[in-house]
Amino acid sequence: MDTNQLDFVPGIHSRMLKQQYLLCFKGKFSQDITMSLLSMTESRLSKEGTELSIKKKVFHIMMGCLQTICSTNEESSNQKNAIFMIGKNEKEFFIYSGNMIRKETVAELKKKLVMLNVMDAKDLKNLFKTIITTVASDEISASELALIDIARKSGRKLEYDIREVDEEFSFFSMRTVITQLN
Repeated sequence: MDTNQLDFVPGIHSRMLKQQYLLCFKGKFSQDITMSLLSMTESRLSKEGTELSIKKKVFHIMMGCLQTICSTNEESSNQKNAIFMIGKNEKEFFIYSGNMIRKETVAELKKKLVMLNVMDAKDLKNLFKTIITTVASDEISASELALIDIARKSGRKLEYDIREVDEEFSFFSMRTVITQLN
């Protein structure tokens, strides 16, 4: 093995220490795994004395990220590579999520992400309300609704990356930042 292939390891370790990762998971997501991750996060945030409003926001966004991963879980037998991490520093929580998506869905996903990132808080709220009250449940996916909700609750633009993996799949990753109130 070429040792240059491992040059990134010290950087990852340094970042993990700096951002105080609370939870990391890589693998295939299921309802049981999702419930366990939610429970472990709740317990960890409570032990750390995280302010209730921040805990609710972290928990809500976390559920949206997990919903996005799980809603594409059935599309791919290659979901063993899905990831989910929560980290923090003195001022912010970071939620990282990533999963395989079919290449034919990439263009539409990018279009939706760009649209969400140009909307302000009021537009996002109105879009969410409109979808909940008027769009038939078979016309919008759970992941689309979760992305809208993540953008609403975080109050920030969605940070994402989509990388081609092979002829059939790409890897969609997202980073969500939640600022702690002081």
